[in-house]
Amino acid sequence: SSMYEKLAIAGGKLLVETLVKIEDGTVVYTKQDESLATHAPMLKKEEGLLDFKLSAWSLDCLIRGFKEWPTAYTYVGGKLLKVYGAKAVSSEKSAQIEDNLATKVMPGCFIVTKKNIYVKTGENLLELLEVQPEGKKRMPAMDFARGQHIETGMNAGNIQE
Repeated sequence: SSMYEKLAIAGGKLLVETLVKIEDGTVVYTKQDESLATHAPMLKKEEGLLDFKLSAWSLDCLIRGFKEWPTAYTYVGGKLLKVYGAKAVSSEKSAQIEDNLATKVMPGCFIVTKKNIYVKTGENLLELLEVQPEGKKRMPAMDFARGQHIETGMNAGNIQE
């Protein structure tokens, strides 16, 4: 959605410039090189399912890319949890957070601190920022964690084999 806004502004300016050039006859037409063109298939809702074996960085990108549609999601306790905001945590900070745990957690498990909720991924931690539980409104991820009594080690869902 952030790229959409940036491209809309840039495209609007380019359109005005191009219309002026068409009108005064100075436009230069360039045919697209069809050999370099690629096809992007339509997104499917199933593609938004989070696989926590992937890296935190990959999941962060997927969540941002799917924010408007089809929405990134997982299941917690058998119920749908849409994820609208998250950020990958650096390797150093991930190691520091995990070193403070009494037990080792596997990819797909929550790590809850006083101020943050994370999910262990295949590489580093993913901090959850904004979620929407099934049948509820969007909310800060920590409000969800407190309301659902999420604890470190609980399964965040969808560990794909």
